[in-house]
Amino acid sequence: MQLKFFNVNYASGVQMFETQLRALYRAPDHMLAALIHDDDQAPERTAVISQLTWEWLRQCDPSHRFNEDITDAEKAAAHRYKHLHF
Repeated sequence: MQLKFFNVNYASGVQMFETQLRALYRAPDHMLAALIHDDDQAPERTAVISQLTWEWLRQCDPSHRFNEDITDAEKAAAHRYKHLHF
């Protein structure tokens, strides 16, 4: 699958990334996926993908006060990061 995302915890600042993933394990609340760079090479990295939470947002972007009137953490993050220019 193709995943396009904002990396908000990137060392040089928030950036847009796009990568290929192969699902290794699926559960009701998370997925384990291999990051694929070359189809003919074994994956070197894996990722756990789960629902975005308020706790994660506050820890990974402590300098920003998210609009908590938006009750869903994923929508609040989308509101914050959609206006950034890359």
